[in-house]
Amino acid sequence: MRPPALSLKHIPSGWNQPDGMCPVAQRFRRAHSRSDGTASGSIRSGIALAVLALAAAAPAAAADAARGQELYESRCGGCHSLDANRVGPAHRGVYGRKAGTAPNFSYSTAVKSSTVVWQEKTLDAWLTNPQAVIPGQRMNFRVALPEDRADIIAYLRQQSGK
Repeated sequence: MRPPALSLKHIPSGWNQPDGMCPVAQRFRRAHSRSDGTASGSIRSGIALAVLALAAAAPAAAADAARGQELYESRCGGCHSLDANRVGPAHRGVYGRKAGTAPNFSYSTAVKSSTVVWQEKTLDAWLTNPQAVIPGQRMNFRVALPEDRADIIAYLRQQSGK
């Protein structure tokens, strides 16, 4: 059974205004605009403060290698180590290294024949979806959050001396 089609009668009273604005937005606009219809200085000041706050927060968004170490140990450490091959290859020196070249590790044919070099972009893409970066590879683990990936990559880069 199909749900009934919506019409204007389903919109709460006062929301179907000619200017398309809800009553709350209309009150805000009336309270913060001049008689000529332009925005008041307080809105412009508020926008400027918001932009400055975002700019000040930008350095805080930088990757954190110390947090990356914690994430690496908790999420990657089951299969990887910095210095020993396990289920996955050793990771010390991985940043800047061509995929499939860690000594004494048995890579899949797909990884051995790839031309990927592990840098910021390639590691981020790999941790997002390894199969999309190198189809036929054997790793089936993903890191969902961009900030977690950035921190892990910062840690791997630090451990590679780069």
